[in-house]
Amino acid sequence: MYCYLRARFGQPNGLCNVLRNPDTSDNYIHWDYLLKVSDENLYIMGLSREIQFVPSEAMTDTNWRALLANIRGDFGRVGREKSRVLDGLEKWLVFPNRYVQIANACADLHGSVVTNMDGASSFKGRSFQTKRESSAQAKEREKVAERAMEVYDKALQLSLLIPVLAEAFINMLALMLCKKEIKRNKRHFEHFMRQNVDTKVFDLPYKCDGFRKSIPTDAESIVHFKRIMDRRNHAIHGNVDPEKDNIEVVYFDGKIPLFKDGGDNVGRYQDAMERMYRPREVIRDYEGVFLFFEEVIACLEPRLVPDVRTIMEDPLPGYDVGRRVTGNLFPQNTIVGQLPGMKYDDEL
Repeated sequence: MYCYLRARFGQPNGLCNVLRNPDTSDNYIHWDYLLKVSDENLYIMGLSREIQFVPSEAMTDTNWRALLANIRGDFGRVGREKSRVLDGLEKWLVFPNRYVQIANACADLHGSVVTNMDGASSFKGRSFQTKRESSAQAKEREKVAERAMEVYDKALQLSLLIPVLAEAFINMLALMLCKKEIKRNKRHFEHFMRQNVDTKVFDLPYKCDGFRKSIPTDAESIVHFKRIMDRRNHAIHGNVDPEKDNIEVVYFDGKIPLFKDGGDNVGRYQDAMERMYRPREVIRDYEGVFLFFEEVIACLEPRLVPDVRTIMEDPLPGYDVGRRVTGNLFPQNTIVGQLPGMKYDDEL
């Protein structure tokens, strides 16, 4: 419809075109035509996903159906001009930002672990066998144990997602800033994007635009990031290494177990779970990976940082196929509205 109106009448000429902000897509009415039909006015307004007609005269349902049929029938008459308008438009692909999706999941897991971690460790190292428990104490211990298992479950999920979060961040950054000559060569671009993430990180200043300096290999956040990625394959592939992953040493004399460490089973079981799921270490890794992100962003030219952050935080950014650029297309809100008494075409 917009291409048809542009082909027939030129640029939009309605009052709302004066009111809209031309520097952003964050407008309620994006385009507006004011057409004279005999002695009557016809306003045609383009909202995000709908087109509203506002005539100055009263219209019956029959009149509306005839108007829409006539417009549709006129499409063919200006088809060539309409196609030229369409060909001149920028074509953007809206795609899901995996970084935002994973970051949101990680934030929820992080919040759960931090909120419950101290409470889950409240009976760590205590002996419950040296005194008789009251019923209330037994219930409290059971509640704490359940909270602990929740923490360990969330800590495991978070530990598996942290490397994926880091890789998603680097991939989005590479997509945004990759040099155009590399993007134009599909084989070179795919090779770059499929590199191991630790290799890709140090290739960013050479294969991407906008870096004012190389990424410092000796920075504490970079070293921490490399340790996280070194553990990645071991965790992601479910590798089993008893000598590396052991949480306790137990001796046996035949069928008789001899425990190296004393204490009651509940407290020692809690100790074993802490060593197995490492909730505090996982939290340090999660917070450390964001320090790594900031270290990488600090290597960019300052003028690019606001746009990079905006696109990085956009759950549905866009990709211009022709220019091979990434952009922030829409504001992070969705609105809808209509004039009183307005009918939609399926109600006529």
